Amino acid sequence: MSLLRRIRCLSAIVFIACSLAVSAEPDVDEFLTGIVELRAAVPATAASAASLGTERQGSAIVIGGDGLLVTAAYLVLHARYITLYFQSGEAVPASVIAHDIASGLALLRADLPNGTLALEIGTASAAIVGQRLLAVDYRGRTAAGAVELVSRAPFSGAAEYFLADALRTTPVRQHFSGAALIDRESRLLGIGAYGVASVEDNAPRSPAGNLFIPIDELIDVMGELLIHGHSSASERPWLGLSVDADLLVFGTVPAGPSRYADIRPGDEIIAIDNQRVRRRDQLYQKLWNNTQIGQSVPLLLARDDQLITVSVRTINAQEQTKCKAC
Repeated sequence: MSLLRRIRCLSAIVFIACSLAVSAEPDVDEFLTGIVELRAAVPATAASAASLGTERQGSAIVIGGDGLLVTAAYLVLHARYITLYFQSGEAVPASVIAHDIASGLALLRADLPNGTLALEIGTASAAIVGQRLLAVDYRGRTAAGAVELVSRAPFSGAAEYFLADALRTTPVRQHFSGAALIDRESRLLGIGAYGVASVEDNAPRSPAGNLFIPIDELIDVMGELLIHGHSSASERPWLGLSVDADLLVFGTVPAGPSRYADIRPGDEIIAIDNQRVRRRDQLYQKLWNNTQIGQSVPLLLARDDQLITVSVRTINAQEQTKCKAC
């Protein structure tokens, strides 16, 4: 092994050790008690079952001594049962107290086993590109790994989701759903959401990595979530479709507005409300900024070498978090 490679390996080992060594009190194992395994059981009749599955697994992060946890919202969407598995071996049921479409985060409440410590909430706003951080999932100490923050940029998800400031890291972490992104002071900076094929947009040689939701997204709306169960930003028009980066439709939600309007996989969205769109973020912003909930909006589609216009009657995005068919 070359000297340079040895130095890099040693640096990674030192970073992980330093990041986990919070202080003499609490010790490493106590610190990790706040990162727990989450399993969610979803009815097969739920609208999200086909795309996200009926059995979901990921991490949830304890952020309050009163039993408050945060996780990626899609893990618990339409869940009938949620169970948390702690390092002590205890299995505890949890309930969703907030499900926020806009941020992509959910809050849970559960009875915490004795000795469980909440993670300190930091702020991702101060994190800089090139900074070394720690990604930790429910598997604990042995699975904790150093990552690098390589990009901060807007992110448009396939299913009507947009983040103004997504945190993208490398190398790839396989168990990213709900995982904790932690700084050197052991503060929570983000929640794992997606694996991404490229951590930098429009860069073909950019490596694959993960996308984390900044914890600031939670901080900004915590009051609303605890009172109303969602943020006001989640009260927005919803089409119920999934599109790729080229605005090709590859899925519609069962019993959703787009399915009712006969929008089909393979349709290409050309315009919304007579305004040309070329990217997902343009589609979403024009929908959210120019359309009222319940209003019908015309979509110009390319289908089988023809242009057709389809009218879609929108519904409240937040309403789709409720499982009416369960």
